[in-house]
Amino acid sequence: MFYEYFLDKHVTKKLMHPNMKYLIVSVVVIFLAFVVSLLRAPNRLHIPYFYLTVGLTTILIPTLIEFLKYPKFISKFFMATAYFFYLTFIYEVTALKLNLWSFPGTEFIGWVSVFGVHFPAEELVFWVILSTMAILSYYEFFDDGEK
Repeated sequence: MFYEYFLDKHVTKKLMHPNMKYLIVSVVVIFLAFVVSLLRAPNRLHIPYFYLTVGLTTILIPTLIEFLKYPKFISKFFMATAYFFYLTFIYEVTALKLNLWSFPGTEFIGWVSVFGVHFPAEELVFWVILSTMAILSYYEFFDDGEK
């Protein structure tokens, strides 16, 4: 809503773009594959450096493709990211201080220490910084028709 109201000023006539069905089907298929793997062969779900792998394939690559294909979105995406970075970063630090979650694993590429908390570099890069751009990339591709 923030992006549509403040940065993407065009009128959308349809509630849902026809391409949305592809996103919905993809998400359902991935979810079902996960459930089947969990029930039949849970050892298959151990993926080394999972956070890095998923971040590269589902966040970084789609965002870069969107930027290369439609450079006109770069400034809009960066403005939205600047706004949401502040909120997401504060949320991350607060949640770690309150022990709402932790990162007990060892398969991370590095650690960030700030304000007395430590979290994986992947968390900063993929969740705090690039997640807004990735969400907007998916939105533009599947629902907004890249207008």
